[in-house]
Amino acid sequence: MKKTRSWRTFILLVMTTCLCFTIFVYLDLNMMHFLKDISPQTSAATDNVYSRMEYMDRDDPNESNVNTRRKYSKDLFLEKVLEYRLLLPLKGHLFNPVVRKVVEQLKKNDRIGKYVRIETIDEFAKSHLRPRDTTLSASDLKKVQNCKTTSKKDYLKSYKSLFEGNNGRSRCIRRTHHIYLNSTSFMIEVGGNWGWDAGNFSNLYNMNCIILEPLTPYTDILQRKFYGNEKISVYNIGLGSKNEVVMVNLEGINACATTKFSRKNGTVPIYIVNAIDFMTHLGIGVYDLDLLTLDCEGCEFEVLETLVKSNLIEKIRNIQWATHTQISISDPWGRYCRIQELLKRTHHPTYQYKFNWESWRRNGENIQCIDKVK
Repeated sequence: MKKTRSWRTFILLVMTTCLCFTIFVYLDLNMMHFLKDISPQTSAATDNVYSRMEYMDRDDPNESNVNTRRKYSKDLFLEKVLEYRLLLPLKGHLFNPVVRKVVEQLKKNDRIGKYVRIETIDEFAKSHLRPRDTTLSASDLKKVQNCKTTSKKDYLKSYKSLFEGNNGRSRCIRRTHHIYLNSTSFMIEVGGNWGWDAGNFSNLYNMNCIILEPLTPYTDILQRKFYGNEKISVYNIGLGSKNEVVMVNLEGINACATTKFSRKNGTVPIYIVNAIDFMTHLGIGVYDLDLLTLDCEGCEFEVLETLVKSNLIEKIRNIQWATHTQISISDPWGRYCRIQELLKRTHHPTYQYKFNWESWRRNGENIQCIDKVK
């Protein structure tokens, strides 16, 4: 009897192993076919890269190019993953359906030309990019230095006003401030986490929204939370100054303190896209973005520093961000002060709790919101 049970257990184990292996192979093959189907251009680019690698192997028998070949491989892998993550929210469409509706509405209202084609709007946006001068004058540098001198004091004062003022209700300003938003508005939230802010924004204003969240478990939560909402689209990426993959650790309640600047040996990969590349990918620059809001544990420095170097900053009507100075990032106080001086050239604050939370509006805009500067 015991032998019979042992044989049954053994057979069951073998069958289970075979089934798992079959499923793994099936999924792996399907993923490969999926990537090929959605990206014939990338396949061609891949062939070119591999051709260059083979050429190097052929012409240089030495191993001096090993590091170069590894770099090609890493770049190719990153390119593939980023392309997959940029295509996934399209749900089979050639362009993001949320942005497509925004563009069609703008065309209908004659706010962009009828000649603009959604299929090439990203190329059109990129063709209009121009660099901006980020040189600071002697007067600007003096203001930066004064800002740094009072930075710690300003941080503590603003922190108290924001989180203790008005019986704690002041902290809600990052959501309630933006009463200019409506059902035709378009915003991007960087750092969606589990969707608390995005849900409140949606309930208050019913606007169109792109949410970026680089942590896959929280992207899954966001997709379930907003399932069926055709005005919200979720991307499993973060924004920064360049395309890269970074290993991080999940930190804080609901991973809300997870940052790529932690300087610890991370175990979870997150994928970052250059801020200008992502926005022009959506066609921003051909049309205006109503609100960019950033709560991304330090990425605000890289994103803002990247945007102010380009005329794309002029196409963002409102920019809101949380400043994170208590992380392992190079000179956060000085970088904040420098960003502030550069941003003054195109925007002005509508509420400001320095080094905590604030929102800036494009100069010349005549829109309504709850103004409060601290």
